[in-house]
Amino acid sequence: MPIAGEAHLAALILTGACNYRPVAGPDGRRYAFATYVSTELADIEPDEEQRKKRVTRVQQQQDKAVLHVLDLTTGESVTYQRDAVYTFLQPWLPLLANQVLATYQPLYRLDPEDWEIDVVMRIGQDKQLPGAPFPLSRVGFLGWQ
Repeated sequence: MPIAGEAHLAALILTGACNYRPVAGPDGRRYAFATYVSTELADIEPDEEQRKKRVTRVQQQQDKAVLHVLDLTTGESVTYQRDAVYTFLQPWLPLLANQVLATYQPLYRLDPEDWEIDVVMRIGQDKQLPGAPFPLSRVGFLGWQ
């Protein structure tokens, strides 16, 4: 799908759309990025049911954004993690948008042909959802038929 907003652009950057390509920064110097998304264990509050079972500690695996920035002028390298990545990227997004758009080819179009809509509309028309009074075949694309 086409890029829709800053969060989508940042996600593409963090999944490698700009990795290892020299780019001019907001300060006029040239930089290169290396990005990845790692995981880490984070403590979360036990829910009511867990507290009843006397669970005092719950950990959940969460994604952690990591961004390595190499200043090609000075050779200085800085690593940002978690929210610091997004803070750093904020002024860069307009500069990186063109580079991402030049390399990112969406897999999906949001303007399907009429025949594609017709084919998709036939899928599951005979299925009845739990609690529904009738199968999906009685529901049209934009509402009731």
